[in-house]
Amino acid sequence: MTEYSEDEYDRCERRRKASDLIYRVCLDRDTTEINDIISKFKEKIILRTKGTKFTPSKAVMRMVNLAIEGNDRHMKQSLFFWYIYSDREFAQSLIDPENPKVPPNTFKRFYDNPNHLQKMCNDLLVTKINSLREFVKQVRNCYFAQR
Repeated sequence: MTEYSEDEYDRCERRRKASDLIYRVCLDRDTTEINDIISKFKEKIILRTKGTKFTPSKAVMRMVNLAIEGNDRHMKQSLFFWYIYSDREFAQSLIDPENPKVPPNTFKRFYDNPNHLQKMCNDLLVTKINSLREFVKQVRNCYFAQR
C-alpha cells in the first residue's frame, strides 16, 4: 500500500479544486464563487421574463436574494444545482471544450442520466425530498460517486 505525504495530498486536492467547479462549490468555505454564480442565475431569471407578461415570483426572488446575501451553504448549493438542472446552456458551459469547468465525463454521467440530477430535482419538486439539506447531500453524493 502506498502512503501519501501531506504535501502530495495537498497538491492533489488543489488540482482537483482547480479542475472541478462543483467540487469547489461544495467544499470551499469561501462562498464568493457560488454567490457570483447564483447572481448570474438571478439575472437570467429576470432577463427571461423581461418584456413578457410573466414576472418572477416574489418568493423565488426572495429565496435567491437570501441565498446570495446569507450564509446558508445548503441554500446556495441547492440553487446552484437547480441552475444546472434548469438551464441547459449553463450546464453545457461547464463542459465547454475550450474551457471545461468540471471533468466532462464525470459531469456527463451525472447530468445525462435521468436517475441522477433530474430525478433528484423532480423529487424535490414533489416533496419526496423535503429539505434542501437532504437534496444537496443526495446530489453531492451522486456527483462524487461518478468520479
